[in-house]
Amino acid sequence: MNSSINLGRLLGIPIGVHWSWIGIFAFVMVILALSYFPWRAPDGSAALHWVSGAITSLLFFVSVAFHEFAHSVVAVRSGIPVTGITLFFLGGVSRITHEPEQPGTEVRMAVAGPVSSLLLAGLFAAIWLPTRNAVPGVADVALWLMGMNLLLAAFNMVPGFPMDGGRVLRAAMWSRMGDYMRATRIASTVGTIIGLVMIVGGLVSIVVVEEWEWQRGIWLVFIGVFLAIAARNSYRQEVLRDSLRHLTARDVMVAGLQSIPAGVPLNVLATGHFQSEEQECLLVESDGTPRGLITERDLKRVPKKQWESTDAAEAMMPLQGGEVALPADDGLKILERMENADVDFLPVMQDGELLGVVGRDRLLDIGLEGPKTKS
Repeated sequence: MNSSINLGRLLGIPIGVHWSWIGIFAFVMVILALSYFPWRAPDGSAALHWVSGAITSLLFFVSVAFHEFAHSVVAVRSGIPVTGITLFFLGGVSRITHEPEQPGTEVRMAVAGPVSSLLLAGLFAAIWLPTRNAVPGVADVALWLMGMNLLLAAFNMVPGFPMDGGRVLRAAMWSRMGDYMRATRIASTVGTIIGLVMIVGGLVSIVVVEEWEWQRGIWLVFIGVFLAIAARNSYRQEVLRDSLRHLTARDVMVAGLQSIPAGVPLNVLATGHFQSEEQECLLVESDGTPRGLITERDLKRVPKKQWESTDAAEAMMPLQGGEVALPADDGLKILERMENADVDFLPVMQDGELLGVVGRDRLLDIGLEGPKTKS
């Protein structure tokens, strides 16, 4: 989650928020403080409006987190491990180790989010009803959050991939046609078209400039751009995953790694071997026998002040007992193992013998090129 801020773990799942949320949080707070709360409570002070805006924006963030976490809970219960969640505006991304293998599983995962948002809308409605006359300040917060959770549920059910509704559409097409990639292409195309329609509609609203129309227009343009880009990128990701399925470890592995003695201190590696970009992964040997792999990333896991007293054998990824790839393993399975183990290289082993190493960057580069057809 290099582009996100780590918020900790919930039920063992790492939670992060994308850096762009900071700007969205501020934007929502400003709109609430300058427009919504002055409209709902014109006699309230500016300070109260800003505090209410901040609290409401924060609770909206919690609502988005709850929506995305519902997807992850269903995924885990369906036997699909979740390696992390990154939250964005109006949704998020659950990093799962593999896509659902059946349309029914995808439908259950997809609808879990909107259902959770509807439940939250019901909760805020239950708060708004008894407070709308007695405690107007609380009622105004609850009313806005009720409406936004309804909008969150409705927006995510838009039938365009990668939105929840698009995943339901893909599952339906997948079940009907039996072709996962064709169903993904159709759902992604629908998502792109809907995004473009939103952008055009938003621009028209901005040009009209009648009271709130310009604000609605900005939201429509923003959401439309988000959906169009997400649809395009998600389809590219699925194409890459499909390409990786047609590659094997033997196709992409690199043999003949440079070897180093197990007793080499890390400070020597840092100032020598890893200064060259070509030396991304080294083979650690002891008495001529391969023992493990070490990368610059492994060095960074050790505090710099301990480099001089720590040798390669202590920082390496051991060949025995660690994650490995078999020569016939497909590229997607290898990538999933790398993500689960949080490593950039996997040794390719057969009958206890090291055949080579698969690197994440090389694997993705070859995957993006697509499988080579044999003439």
